[in-house]
Amino acid sequence: MKMTWPAMEEKVFSARFLRQECPCAACRHELTGERLLDPSSVPNDLVIVSSEIIGQYALGFQFSDGHSTGIYTFEYLKNLHVPVNS
Repeated sequence: MKMTWPAMEEKVFSARFLRQECPCAACRHELTGERLLDPSSVPNDLVIVSSEIIGQYALGFQFSDGHSTGIYTFEYLKNLHVPVNS
């Protein structure tokens, strides 16, 4: 998935990277932000099955592993550091 912000370079996110960085309460501790999801447990061949705009502030994704509870705010996506080999 590719996103472009005004006055910024575009970012390309793989489905696997987005799933590994899911901000939902099942994947991140609600108070500390500590990652609860083991990134290595996310399959390499994971895909985004569908996506939706949430209000005017976020995106939601349905992943091929059945996960769909993350709300990825545009600000969250903008601030994610995408590794070169995500």
